[in-house]
Amino acid sequence: MPTTNGTLTVSRKSYRDSQGRLCQTARGGPEAACAECGDSRCTSYYLRSDSSSGLGGPDLIPCCEACLERRVSTMRHYWTAEEILHRWPRLVAHLICQSLGYFTPWAAANCIADHKNGEPNWCEYVAHCYSGNPKPPLEAAIRGRRTHRGYMADYRLALAIVERVRAGDPGPMFASWF
Repeated sequence: MPTTNGTLTVSRKSYRDSQGRLCQTARGGPEAACAECGDSRCTSYYLRSDSSSGLGGPDLIPCCEACLERRVSTMRHYWTAEEILHRWPRLVAHLICQSLGYFTPWAAANCIADHKNGEPNWCEYVAHCYSGNPKPPLEAAIRGRRTHRGYMADYRLALAIVERVRAGDPGPMFASWF
């Protein structure tokens, strides 16, 4: 990572900016003017990991403490399948039912996470039936949640599978009902 005095350290805060780029906050380094407000006593940097400067490292954009706090406070949370599985297990179970068991608990959680993050989902079911858009199967699962009964769409069985995965079991590998 190119710095003039070698004191730059990257903190653990990672997030996606408004264009969906993975970013981190950094502290230390040479004095520079803030890129947003022009403050010349800048000791923080906004680190963009998807682009590189001519020196072969990530771009470091100077940012003062106030602007950095504002940027971090407005950052968008990047959802993971683990968070989805533990936060919304019933929605994951309904999505399994809606797919007639095609989704495993992890695949259903990934579909929900992709929708929350605004990304396409390229599992075979969503890619073929919905052109990679995870929103329609999720909407259908929510809309049809009261009809998930019977063969290949049993909500109670799907919820039991999701609860087993939440408890630490690896879960089904190919499809939920097999």
